[in-house]
Amino acid sequence: MTAAPAPRIRLEGGAALLCTRRTTGMIPVHLFCIPYAGGSAASYYKWKSRLSDRLRLHPLEMAGRGLKSKQPFYESLDHAATELCEEVIRTIGQEEEYILFGHSMGSLLAFELYYKLRSAGYKEPVHLFVSGGKAPHFDRRPIVHDKPLEEFREYVLGYDEASRVVFEDEQLLKYFEPVLRSDFKLVELYRFSAKARRVGCPMTVFTGTRDQSLTREEVLAWKEHGGCGVRIHSVDGGHFFINDHSDSIIQQINEAASPLDIG
Repeated sequence: MTAAPAPRIRLEGGAALLCTRRTTGMIPVHLFCIPYAGGSAASYYKWKSRLSDRLRLHPLEMAGRGLKSKQPFYESLDHAATELCEEVIRTIGQEEEYILFGHSMGSLLAFELYYKLRSAGYKEPVHLFVSGGKAPHFDRRPIVHDKPLEEFREYVLGYDEASRVVFEDEQLLKYFEPVLRSDFKLVELYRFSAKARRVGCPMTVFTGTRDQSLTREEVLAWKEHGGCGVRIHSVDGGHFFINDHSDSIIQQINEAASPLDIG
């Protein structure tokens, strides 16, 4: 059998680190995906057919939508991360293999979920994927979650023009406005607290080439939080490139979950 190449994590600028967090054999790897603001677990269901056979997809639902539509919204992002952590703990054991993925708001939640799982005694993830979000230590302003509807609407449309249909349909607006405001509140009121150590597994940061909501500095700063190599992967598109170019993302996830042949 030909040995698989070592999992080399490349950093922009030519530096590289060697991380050996890859797994051996064909044991399952659990993939936990966290949605963006206003999104739901359903956005990840269509990934299943394109994931490798060893990946087990677990889209994590946020309170106030989908199967959790009757649950009250979270009080804070930390509250949300705690609830999601408990859900993961109910799903897998401490020594099982897993990957975390989150887009936009989900990138912050995936980052905080990583630390909560490690504090709960869980092993390092195989990989941490953060997508479409600024590094956690950056300021989250402006504050718009409590602004009048028209001002809030214009800000949301700055992220995604496709959301216009929500604001032009009375029934859709009735459902999505409180969800969006709650999610924006979680992100806007989030305050980063320094961690005792950096993330101990390989990290990949996805960013849209035309995402006007992020600066290059805010994306590259994720490197400050990785202790095992951080790769920046640019994807064609705006903030919601995840909807139009998921193939590139899924390919990276499949590669991260591929076994390392050591014998």
